[in-house]
Amino acid sequence: MGDPDPAPQPPAAVDAIIVSYNGEDHLGRAVQSLYGSRGVEVNVIVVDNASTDASASAARGVGARVIELDGNRGYGGAANVGLDASNAPWAAVCNQDIVADPDALGLLLDAALAEERSCHLRAIVSPGLVGPDGALVETGHRLPSLGRELSGLLFGEARFGGRSLLSESSSPQHCGWVSGAFLVARRDLWQSLGGFDPGYFMYMEDVDLFDRLRSAGHHCVWVPKARVVHFGGRRPIDATVFSHGLRSRQRYWAARRGRFAGRLVITAAVAGASARSIKWAALGARGDAEARAYAKMFRQAAWRCAYQRGGT
Repeated sequence: MGDPDPAPQPPAAVDAIIVSYNGEDHLGRAVQSLYGSRGVEVNVIVVDNASTDASASAARGVGARVIELDGNRGYGGAANVGLDASNAPWAAVCNQDIVADPDALGLLLDAALAEERSCHLRAIVSPGLVGPDGALVETGHRLPSLGRELSGLLFGEARFGGRSLLSESSSPQHCGWVSGAFLVARRDLWQSLGGFDPGYFMYMEDVDLFDRLRSAGHHCVWVPKARVVHFGGRRPIDATVFSHGLRSRQRYWAARRGRFAGRLVITAAVAGASARSIKWAALGARGDAEARAYAKMFRQAAWRCAYQRGGT
């Protein structure tokens, strides 16, 4: 008689950490989609960044464990709280406005395990993020160079390939970085990296994470067959949000190339925002209210970055 069939292995356990801020309208579908994952055992932890709506109640209502913070720590800082509270072998960090395909987590874990078998290295893996219409909106990107960063701040990111996409191949692909909207890795890999740098309140925390991942000798892998809807939405015309992004770029480059590089980046950011303010003001003079709002945003962001303390 042949050897008996091996006993089936239990499904892999994943703690899915959702960072929430005023996400009452999104959390129900996000949590339910994660609990609907096939082939994995999922526990959802929602870390709420001091929301002013009923986010915490909405998350509890669909079975998530909720950690309520007493202040807004930003995306990376809140994600770190969830990672510290997790205990499953795998951990996912997710935006609140996602819906995961039932097979997405399983495909991501398969890709991470395949990377370990073939390269003997750990990886953070990410799905193909699609919009509500199913069109691909995020793939993988190259890590930025200082030259492209400066050119993008001065003249516009799209003209200089700041977010160059990979091909839409169906196979997993190595890349420099992926959006932090949905990331999966072994929990001990998250721990070895120290999670996100909480000094980034918003923006660039994902690029910083993957730069440190590569420096530690591990990989970033984009898995297009794993599909996750990212509702995203149009960013608000808000000078505070925009200036956070500029200060985060300053922090990133100062940490890697020194204080002079950080000052060079913020100078380019101020110059670029000032030029955009003039352009939008000219359009606003023709009666376009949205153009006037953009002109005000760029003008205020330039002033804050030039004259207010912050960053490096």
